[in-house]
Amino acid sequence: MIEVRKHIKHDLGLSGFADAVVYEVASKVDRLIITPNIRHFKKLLEEKETGIIGVSMALSTTKIDKKLCSLLKKSNRGDLFGKIQEITGETRKVIL
Repeated sequence: MIEVRKHIKHDLGLSGFADAVVYEVASKVDRLIITPNIRHFKKLLEEKETGIIGVSMALSTTKIDKKLCSLLKKSNRGDLFGKIQEITGETRKVIL
């Protein structure tokens, strides 16, 4: 199971930074990137330094929280790092 740690915006103060900077920090501190816009992070993903989970903004925050917690509880590092996944209304799909 993945341990939920720090929020890159709220805990690490990286609001407004370029995607490449967020990716670099997430890789160095062993964190997943959860974002509504995976398009910008796709080109940055390298091996298993981090993982990217896209969330649909069409979902309520309650639904996002529920689906994300479910995914994190049943996953291990190998299921998430080095991959891009997307959480949508009904499904979760692995993109890469």
